Amino acid sequence: MRIELRRQEIIKILSFETSMRVEDIIKRFNVTPATIRRDLSYLEKAGAIMRTHGAAKIVNPFPTRNTMFSNEKLAIAKCAAKLVEDGMSIILDSGTTTLSLANQLVNKKNLTVITNSLAIANTFAITDVTTIITGGVLIGHQQTIIGPDAEYFLSNIQASTLFLCTTGFDPRNGLTCVSPFTASIKKAMIKSAKRVVLVCDSSKFSTSAVVLFATFNQIHQLITSRPIVDKMLLANLKAAGVEITIAEP
Repeated sequence: MRIELRRQEIIKILSFETSMRVEDIIKRFNVTPATIRRDLSYLEKAGAIMRTHGAAKIVNPFPTRNTMFSNEKLAIAKCAAKLVEDGMSIILDSGTTTLSLANQLVNKKNLTVITNSLAIANTFAITDVTTIITGGVLIGHQQTIIGPDAEYFLSNIQASTLFLCTTGFDPRNGLTCVSPFTASIKKAMIKSAKRVVLVCDSSKFSTSAVVLFATFNQIHQLITSRPIVDKMLLANLKAAGVEITIAEP
């Protein structure tokens, strides 16, 4: 794994765990303890994390995640925005790429957006876009709403398109995320949309997480920033009939 991808993965882990022992972070990666400590030192100097007594803690995780691969996310967002027409009803999953997409949609007419992201909802706060926020439990450091109430709300929604995010991929089986609670809300979103468009930057292709939340045949289109080099992943996406669109920065 390249240095920048490993450091992004550390940020991602801490974004969900909030705080973690350095010893446990070292166990996650097949590198030396000295390498991880250099990564943590770099991230601390960059203001992304704080280190205290053998542990590492995220600092304001959502903005930090939003700055990583920002050029790629913007290109993906601009490409995805072309799929959104005036008068549509869409679901925007919580994520940094969908937040970038939201910024591309603020001038749409008669658009209805359903989301579980407070950051996305705030983006539309002073626009003419009708914004519907799911109920549920707020995960504060992620600005994300999850839980049974959010899933029940989505079960009564029928949107034309879902713009979905993922933590990573299982090249054989599908899309993955780090939490079963996050997986549940994503599954509910998929059931509530006629069309599912996955938006993700190239870093996700080298990342995997523990919880599978969707198979490849549940995805209609993938918009990403670079060609997929993992042959198994690419073959399984094509076999499932996923339309792959490259939005180069």
